[in-house]
Amino acid sequence: MRVRIIGRWSGVGASNFVVYVNGRSSVVNAVLREHNPYDGVHLVNGGTVEITRADNVSWSFSEER
Repeated sequence: MRVRIIGRWSGVGASNFVVYVNGRSSVVNAVLREHNPYDGVHLVNGGTVEITRADNVSWSFSEER
């Protein structure tokens, strides 16, 4: 399965953006102050996608077919 993850930093405060799959594998660990916006497609082996750090970041994710 492929998942598209998008994160956009508001421009104020912290800009850390961390995304995990199945609570273990980090697919995104970025400081958006330097890479804004983040837009990436990741191959995952199913499971739960969890946004664990997104202060001041608006985000979305969707399955890509």
